[in-house]
Amino acid sequence: MTTPDPLQCTFEDARRVNLRQGIALSASAKVAFFEEMVSLAVRFGARDRLAASRVREPHPMSDALAK
Repeated sequence: MTTPDPLQCTFEDARRVNLRQGIALSASAKVAFFEEMVSLAVRFGARDRLAASRVREPHPMSDALAK
């Protein structure tokens, strides 16, 4: 049996392999990846830019809840 050439695949084949690799990661590996992405966002200021661009409007129920 011959091994298929990894460079000869369709987009769907590559997508499926990528999804399976992500699913196969352990929970600790997923948390470590998430922490790494958050640290990169903080380092490059993406969090600050996003917060500055948001206009926080009061929730419509906030007055009713305050009473």
